[in-house]
This record gives sequence, structure tokens and C-alpha cells, in this order.
Amino acid sequence: MRDGFDLIRDAYDVPGLDEHERAVLVRLAFMAKDGKAWPSIAHLVEKLGKSERTVQRAIRRLVDAGHITQRQRRHDTAIYTVHPVLADPKPVSATGVSVTPVDPTPVTNASKTRPTDTLIAKNNQSSSKTSSSPKRRAQSTPASPPVMVKLPDWIPVEAWEGWLEMRRTKGAKPTSRALALSIEQLRKLSDDGHPPGDVLDQSTRELWLGLFPIKDTQNEQSRPIGRSQTNRSAAGDAYIAAHNRVDFG
Repeated sequence: MRDGFDLIRDAYDVPGLDEHERAVLVRLAFMAKDGKAWPSIAHLVEKLGKSERTVQRAIRRLVDAGHITQRQRRHDTAIYTVHPVLADPKPVSATGVSVTPVDPTPVTNASKTRPTDTLIAKNNQSSSKTSSSPKRRAQSTPASPPVMVKLPDWIPVEAWEGWLEMRRTKGAKPTSRALALSIEQLRKLSDDGHPPGDVLDQSTRELWLGLFPIKDTQNEQSRPIGRSQTNRSAAGDAYIAAHNRVDFG
């Protein structure tokens, strides 16, 4: 029979307990001698600062889960044998009936999904190193769910993925809202005569986070550069630079 510090440590390490159940179990382990404790309900209420109903409900759930055994005595007192179960217990309802967990993952019809219907954008989150320490594993942050967006058929997949990859290398993490706005911008540029694939490749080549009309490099090279044109060009470059600094992803 475990006792003393080992029993208290086991009570702290039991998985799946709420704060009330753990408080009662640790208190019983602290008071146990040869694995047994016999405090009154009034004593537990006073020491734990909880209501009598909360303490009694916690005791019932601990008994149902197999962490303690209760043997009733006279005058509304009982002897509790403390034996924490460190393996993951099955969920138990308030009535003591085991509850079977339901898998929340929705079932999808994969046969109706085309490859270009949903593209998953990486979140640029570095994978945390696995540690053998239980404390580190408990403190690790779960990974965020992948960002998903519906990609229209008129946007080339290769050009789209290339632009997203360039944005990720610059630390611009995409969100569903940002990607939806980007698709809308591509639609407007396409209506103005700028092919979406060329727009995406231009931003990827120039390391632009945003999407802009295709540059007419031939006209720019043949047109004489005056002071007013130089000022407009500088203003345009400043606008693009300011737009790139805004991480709308």
C-alpha cells in the first residue's frame, strides 16, 4: 500500500479530474495512514473551502472512477481507502454510468472534392521539440488548425502556391480572410486585363506581399523620364513599399 508522499504525488498525477475532485483526493491522500483516511464531511468542507454538496459530489465521482473506496460508518462518517488510478479513466456521468466518447471529426465525401477546391496554407509554426518531461508536454501549445480557402478554377494553382510560399518566407502568415481578399483582388485585376497567373508571378518575383497590375516595362523603357514622371514613380514605389510592410495576412 502506497502512503505518505508517494500517495499524495499519485493524487496530483491522476488525469481527468476537475479541481474539486482533485482537491478532495489530495486531501484524503494527505490525511491517509496505511492508505486509509476517515475525515468527516464537515472537516473536508472547512479545509477545502467548498460547499458540502460540492464535496459529496466529488467523493461520489472519485468512488465511481475507482480512485477511492468508501465504507460508511455510523454518525454519517466513512472510512476512505485511497488508491489513485494513474491510467486514463473512462468518462463517468453523474449517475455512475460510463460514457463512450464520440469522435467529433466530421465525415466528408472525398469523391466529390477536387484537388483545387481547397488549398491548405501552412501556418509557419515551428514544430515544438518533443520532451520527455511530462511538465513540458503539458505546457506545449497545440498547433493551430490549417487555414483553408476555396480557390476558383481561373487562378493557376502553381502561381498561387508560389506566391503563398514567398509570403511565408517573409513571415507573412496567411489567414482565411486575407486569402479571400487576395482572390477578390485578382478578380478585379483580371477584369481590367491583368491575367491572375502573371499578377501572382510578378508579386512572387518582386517579393511583393500584395497584388498589383502588371508593369508595362516596354513603355516604361521607351518613355522619356521627366521630373514629374520621376516623382510619380517614386510615389508609386513608396506606396508599394508601404503596402508590403502591412502584414494583412
